[in-house]
Amino acid sequence: MINLSSTTDKLQIILGAAVTTNAVDCYVAYRDTTATSISPIGVYTSVSSASATDIVSSPSASTQRLVEYISIQNRDTQPADVYVRFSDNGTIYILHKAILSPNDKLEYSDKKGFRVISSVGTIKTNYTGLSIPTNSSQSVSVLDRDITFSITQSGNFIDPSLAVFGFPVEANGLYSFDLLAFYDASATTNGARFNLMSEAGDLTGFYYWKSLTTTGFTVGYAITNPLVTPSAEDASSPATTANNVLLRGFFRAGKSEFVKLWFAQEETSPSTMTLKAGSRVHFHKVA
Repeated sequence: MINLSSTTDKLQIILGAAVTTNAVDCYVAYRDTTATSISPIGVYTSVSSASATDIVSSPSASTQRLVEYISIQNRDTQPADVYVRFSDNGTIYILHKAILSPNDKLEYSDKKGFRVISSVGTIKTNYTGLSIPTNSSQSVSVLDRDITFSITQSGNFIDPSLAVFGFPVEANGLYSFDLLAFYDASATTNGARFNLMSEAGDLTGFYYWKSLTTTGFTVGYAITNPLVTPSAEDASSPATTANNVLLRGFFRAGKSEFVKLWFAQEETSPSTMTLKAGSRVHFHKVA
């Protein structure tokens, strides 16, 4: 339960960027408690801009405002960075951060805390809040749906805001990872290149094995500091479906963040690539 006990306390959300098409829906259920009464209240808020938006206003004097439930659903056509924060008379505390795919919902309850629920109602284990694995544990992040990208120029990496598949890391942690991604291409003449995207990665090294033919792979190695665009790879794909790439290596985090798979296509004319559901990354904090 989240308690707003002062006339200057309130809850807010911030989007990483203004929505593209549809507003983000937010519903909050809370109760105001005084010495003589309890009043249940429900509030709906529509959020479209990247400015801070109040979702629970400050209580009156001598009132405890107890927040029991929050639902934030991304109705936009693009993923949304959502920050839930507590404002103590202007002093800000981030309670939770998540990147919601279209129709995903960030939900809070006083029994289960924050969690992300997919568009089909399943609880997502690969949401992008910084849920840090304990040392010496292995975690798995799995992509739960197909995501199609349209990239209009050869060698152009996708817009970073559209990259949603990856794994969370803790500042100064050293991680080993095995990332297996499946992808479709709009034509066999459309090849691909891959890397990781990070805001503050200190050092990354990895091997990659990528579909070259229906029976073979192309193999390469990369050390990037910081992460940069790799050299061009194959100009074609062995098939329009069931292509795959395996990235295996290590990553040292410069900050707590969500490290994402980044990719570009090699075709010179506009086309599409589809990152497929079932793509997964096994990651392990080693130091």
